[in-house]
Amino acid sequence: MKELGEYIITYSAVDWANRNQYIQEKLLVFDNQPPKVSVGEMPTSAKVGQVNLPQVTVTDNDTQTPIYYVTVFSPSGKLLSVTNNSFVATEKGLHRIVIVAYDAIGNRTCLNYTLKVD
Repeated sequence: MKELGEYIITYSAVDWANRNQYIQEKLLVFDNQPPKVSVGEMPTSAKVGQVNLPQVTVTDNDTQTPIYYVTVFSPSGKLLSVTNNSFVATEKGLHRIVIVAYDAIGNRTCLNYTLKVD
C-alpha cells in the first residue's frame, strides 16, 4: 500500500452449511520516514561580509512538498537573517548553520554545519 491512511480489510468464510462469517481489521499506514535533505558543498570558512550558502534540496516519500528552514547563529548567539541562500557575517568566529526540514506529518531532518569567519 503506497497511500497513507486507514484501510479496512474484510475476511470472509463460508462453511459447509453455506453460513457466512465476516471479520474486519483496521490497518493503519503511516509515515515515519523523515525528509531527505541534499546540500551542495557547504563552505567551512569565509570572510566578514556576505556569505553565500549552497543550494538546499528537500524531498520526501509523501506527495506533499516538505518545508525547510536555514538558520545561522553568530558566535555571540545572534540569529542572522538568511535571504536567497546568503547572509551577512558581521562577527569573526565560528558561525553555526542549521538546516531543518519537516514533512506534512511532522517528521524532521536536522543538519548542522560550522563556518569559521575571519
